[in-house]
Amino acid sequence: MAYIKFSIISLLLVGSAFAQTRFSSKSCLDSSYKMKMTQKGPLFGLLKQEFVIDKKNCILHISHKKYLPREWTVDVCREPVHIKVTSATGVDVAKKESECIKKDKSRDTSDFCSQYFTMMDVIQDDGLIFAEGDRDNLSSAHGKTYCSYLLFSGYLY
Repeated sequence: MAYIKFSIISLLLVGSAFAQTRFSSKSCLDSSYKMKMTQKGPLFGLLKQEFVIDKKNCILHISHKKYLPREWTVDVCREPVHIKVTSATGVDVAKKESECIKKDKSRDTSDFCSQYFTMMDVIQDDGLIFAEGDRDNLSSAHGKTYCSYLLFSGYLY
């Protein structure tokens, strides 16, 4: 009986410790951080693949390099909803004009939606899948990537 009480108390203490490390929406939005991941890329690992998130309060800057570098900058506190895209051809601004998922579940093919889906695929495929650490801990690479993912999902979608 004493073992069961000890187990329950231990479980509650561990559970509350994990609950305290979860970040809130406000701490996610107010935070500033930089996260960089490098891994072997295409051509049998000869090229390095790089994924960087640089967040300063409301401004998120995502940089991704597989073959050619591509960057997205989003200010989640500013209207109109838009994405600044930097690539080899220069800087473009994609402004949201309509919903990216239509009522018939098809995807909108506008410039904004195309950039949104590409950016979210990069965050998921190169960030969330490969980032180390706990997603609920804002000091880990996975937590920083997950915070960015949540901000983009809430603001851009």
